[in-house]
Amino acid sequence: MCILQFKVFNGNIRCDWRKMAYMNQYPKYIISAGMPRSASTWLYNAIRLVMLKQPNMANKFSSGWIGDLNKLPQKNYMLIKVHEFNDDLASASTAMFYSYRDIRDVIASVARKFGGIPSLEEAGKYIESHENWIQAADLTVKYESMLHDKESIIVDIVNALNAKQTLPFQCGEDVLNAEEIVKEIETLDFNSSGSRNIHYNEMNLYHKRHITDGRHGAWKEYLDAKLVSCITDKYQWWFEKYGYDI
Repeated sequence: MCILQFKVFNGNIRCDWRKMAYMNQYPKYIISAGMPRSASTWLYNAIRLVMLKQPNMANKFSSGWIGDLNKLPQKNYMLIKVHEFNDDLASASTAMFYSYRDIRDVIASVARKFGGIPSLEEAGKYIESHENWIQAADLTVKYESMLHDKESIIVDIVNALNAKQTLPFQCGEDVLNAEEIVKEIETLDFNSSGSRNIHYNEMNLYHKRHITDGRHGAWKEYLDAKLVSCITDKYQWWFEKYGYDI
């Protein structure tokens, strides 16, 4: 039998087929994608905890960032977090989740967290990736909606996994309690349990000082007005399509 395996070379993702005689099925790849700074790490942890709440799942499940894929243990179920669209990864997935946010807040938050100067080109890159991911996603989560109703997203995640027959979920409150999962996510940060590198916690993927300004519309205090005008002029269709005021 074969296992679809991805390899990362200089930041680029490639995939190939490797014969694995001891495997009797393909791993089920669950993709947690999202625009940077769109609560994509929250979504990733929501999926991760939903999976780990399932009985006897601990030894069958692994998860992590796409850049660490080569060192993740091969398990029956593998949750991979990613930002930039990759067709090979999308094609191999059993279930796919995607988060997005007002592109102006995205580029403002990226600049606050990682430095650099926001640009029209950066906004365009994220929008192009967005349009690819959102067509492939089984569940999309809008950041601004997530701010107000996290528990319903947990329920939506379970329903999406069940619809894809990712595994036979047990959904009773003794197994999955949306309120408890939300509370558990809120306790996570860079210093939580799990191995860490200098940038992020390798289990929950939170960075140091991960949240810089979670408010919707905070871009107004950070972005140059001329840049905002260029973005809204060029991508007016995007703002209208996804319900953002210009």
